[in-house]
Amino acid sequence: MSGFWLAVVAGMLAGALGAAATLLAWDRLRSGQAAPVEPPAPPPREPGAVDAATGRPEPGRVDGWLRDLHRCEQAVSRARCAVESVSSARARESLLMVVRRMDAELPTVQALVEVGRTAGPAGDERVLRRVRAQVAEAAQRFTAVTEEVLDVVVELVALPDLHRVHRDVAVLRDRFPLLRPLSALLERDPDPVLEPA
Repeated sequence: MSGFWLAVVAGMLAGALGAAATLLAWDRLRSGQAAPVEPPAPPPREPGAVDAATGRPEPGRVDGWLRDLHRCEQAVSRARCAVESVSSARARESLLMVVRRMDAELPTVQALVEVGRTAGPAGDERVLRRVRAQVAEAAQRFTAVTEEVLDVVVELVALPDLHRVHRDVAVLRDRFPLLRPLSALLERDPDPVLEPA
């Protein structure tokens, strides 16, 4: 038994000495190091500054181009979710045609946003203004069509009438296309609708 207790005491002594040596070494390393040098803070930017490397707005600033693109995408998503909740297969298919038309116009909005973001201040001011107006108008139109789709779904739930749904869908389909052709926006001639006379 005496051998067992001797091993326990030797193990405790070795553990205590190892812990003490580790603490001393760590303290020396910590006290020997100089305080980390922090890089100087960048000079403050003026509001609306654009990063020269990426051509994008500074962090924390809202990008109007992307905001309107996200509004269009969210409008399509909201309309799709509402239509997929309709229990009548015929009404759902009719309303899905409207949602698919909206979804088909999203690539045009994405292209307009990309043109506007990449053109920056070097682009033709009149063309850029027309593109900006078209993207903002697209966001409004997508939102308006989504609200009308939601109204049709709510009316269908309240009073199921497939003839009324088909009539409402026909009215919605007559509103398409929601966007003007890209060629009309990107031409250099002044636009009589968007340009002041």
